[in-house]
Amino acid sequence: KTIEDPHTVENRRRTISGLGLLDVDTQFSKKKATSQVEAEELQNVNGLQERLLGYEIHMGRTKRSGEKNLFKIVKKSGKRYVRYDGAVSADGKVWGTYIHGIFDNDGFRKRFVSQNTGRDNPGSYDGRSLEFSDFKDRQFDALAELVKKSLNMEYIANLIC
Repeated sequence: KTIEDPHTVENRRRTISGLGLLDVDTQFSKKKATSQVEAEELQNVNGLQERLLGYEIHMGRTKRSGEKNLFKIVKKSGKRYVRYDGAVSADGKVWGTYIHGIFDNDGFRKRFVSQNTGRDNPGSYDGRSLEFSDFKDRQFDALAELVKKSLNMEYIANLIC
């Protein structure tokens, strides 16, 4: 409902109205938190449990009024940790979370799309399913190869040494 920025970190305005899609209020702090996290789904309707990997980037706290939590964070920066995250509206149509990269988790993404579209095999292309982590690895390998081909590494090494 509201976003408060008492330290004017992001804006000169100290309070602004939110979209009102969730019954939450957020207050920014001065310091940005970034960490890798592992989480469990709390609103999982089909019973399949998957440890979700992602990362948090936020600078403040959000207080929920009526919505249910979406996730239970069980690891933060590789260490055991317990904190509840996210909010879902009463009708289940609006979600909010501090966990970025949540859709990189193949099982979660496929279930989410299936539950919201009615398609049994979301993400399939020519009968094959996209495994995002494999796709991402191939893209990084292609980028590394392009950089390697495009730069004179011997020249760069001589500049450094």
